[in-house]
Amino acid sequence: APGSVVDTTFVNAKAGVLDLATLLVQENSVLVLASPGNADVLLTHLEKHIFPRDDVKVTDISQRLSVFSIFGKESGEALKQLGMIEDLEENKQVLLNFEGY
Repeated sequence: APGSVVDTTFVNAKAGVLDLATLLVQENSVLVLASPGNADVLLTHLEKHIFPRDDVKVTDISQRLSVFSIFGKESGEALKQLGMIEDLEENKQVLLNFEGY
């Protein structure tokens, strides 16, 4: 469901771990947060397993993003005070456009 956060393990054909990643489910896409420095490995792996007729596009957007996590029962209030969001449900993610104060 959109807004869901899922942790997963990507493996190769011999069950070797390629990456432990976090998936952020969006309305029409899934943002895959790979481990630092592992985006190319995961991108190559995903592209290799997509069939030509699949309606799937894999794009590395890591140069355009910064990621941070905020934890705790008051995290939603902290984001409100920063003017970033109105409501944050537990175990949900939100993509924000934040350019500073």
